[in-house]
Amino acid sequence: MSSLNKTIALLFVNLFWVGSQAAAAAPSGPGQDRPREESRVEVGPDGFLRVGGKPFFPIGLYSAGHYEEMAAAGFNATHSYAITSGEAEAAINPTDARLKQLLDHSSANGMRMMVELPRKAIEKARWTQVRSRIETFRHHPGLLCWGSEERVARGTAPLANIAALYRLVHELDPNHPLVLGDTRDVIKKLQQDRRDFFPDACMDVGIWWWYPIPLKEPDGNGLAGGQRLPGMLEPPSWLTTTHSKKPLWIAIQSYQKPKKGAEFPTQAEYRCMAYLSIINGVKGLFFYTGSGQKDYEGKPAGVLNKPKEGHWDYVQKLVRELREFSPVIMAPRPTSQLTVSPADAPVEFTLREFDGKLYLLAANKSDRPQSVRFSGRVLSGKRALVLYETHPAAVEGDALAADFPPFGVHLYRIE
Repeated sequence: MSSLNKTIALLFVNLFWVGSQAAAAAPSGPGQDRPREESRVEVGPDGFLRVGGKPFFPIGLYSAGHYEEMAAAGFNATHSYAITSGEAEAAINPTDARLKQLLDHSSANGMRMMVELPRKAIEKARWTQVRSRIETFRHHPGLLCWGSEERVARGTAPLANIAALYRLVHELDPNHPLVLGDTRDVIKKLQQDRRDFFPDACMDVGIWWWYPIPLKEPDGNGLAGGQRLPGMLEPPSWLTTTHSKKPLWIAIQSYQKPKKGAEFPTQAEYRCMAYLSIINGVKGLFFYTGSGQKDYEGKPAGVLNKPKEGHWDYVQKLVRELREFSPVIMAPRPTSQLTVSPADAPVEFTLREFDGKLYLLAANKSDRPQSVRFSGRVLSGKRALVLYETHPAAVEGDALAADFPPFGVHLYRIE
């Protein structure tokens, strides 16, 4: 065979491979021809998502699995690191066929997937592969959003690449946001002051991590989201002190760290982390992680790897509660105000107004019991009903007394 013929043959093989990969990856099956509006995901003026025009509070699991169980519990968002690899030079990412399966599986179970875009392609600014993934899956009914994670924070890509990625996503798919788990500079430069943490110009939504268990562990390099104050579930400063004007999501710990004696969060800690995050304004909540992390012995230590130790049954119960309570979580804050006494009590709270009723969300972030009083004219002549618990609550005058166990959370409907 002549050199020219060999070149033509090789070109034909390469084109055939690319075409077959695209066909394998292309979304198919029920729902692919849904009206465009039904698959559109956008950020609303209140910072919460709208899916098909309807308010949507994401409750997800990183490295997701057990999709049927997840769906039954009320999870509505999935994620997988299995589709983030692949060399940058390939025109089509080799994990796209797997991505199709995950999107189909998510959609079949009534959930949507946060799809991370190929890491090496982003690091090397090779946009052909990224473009191919977006164009292939942008109309899939199982797609929640596009994502990218820690390329700048780990120093593997300049912020300019993330800015280019953001522009490309908006050019190719204005109907799905880019959720960025990344920082404006390498994480080592953001150890103390995290007010200016996210690169707002490069994202529609920011997400970062909160992995505080064990409580005695320091924050370390900042990537692990450790805890600075022993005995206190102090919400992370990237959330509580942020200068960001974009909506922020959080991923809370659901794995066992690789240190001897490390444990999963307790049931109370899971619930407290979730509601402290909501009280401080997150617009979406993920659990990290289903699988993939390793314990002290090198064994997989996500909540799905160790369902008993990780309290998977309780996590599902909590997710059902969060899903049911989502309309209140996404409701606006009223103009009414409350004060708490003692003023220095480690109890955080917020108010919501939904369907003509007032809701009080309060969480004790301490590992010690707390007794407080909430006061305000809005309580006068009202009664309080405790949600998802069985203990009573009584309003006296314009005050509501509340006793919290360690890391306790109380949700009240005031009517």
